[in-house]
Amino acid sequence: MDDMTKKACEERLRCALDLMQSGIEMKRSQLRRRHPDESDEEIQERLNDWLLHPDHSPHGDAEGRPVDPDTIL
Repeated sequence: MDDMTKKACEERLRCALDLMQSGIEMKRSQLRRRHPDESDEEIQERLNDWLLHPDHSPHGDAEGRPVDPDTIL
């Protein structure tokens, strides 16, 4: 892999990780709005559950053809 390709891959990975972090923070904000009386620890538990058990979206995040997440990679 040449240096330009490697740098492009690194930048794309950094971008993907930044987007993932932004999405997690948006979900944390949503949980805080829906459960304003819960402690930070309780919100973190809800967020961890959402991250670790993706049953909330069994057919993906959009309408269309269902995708088996185990076959994506």
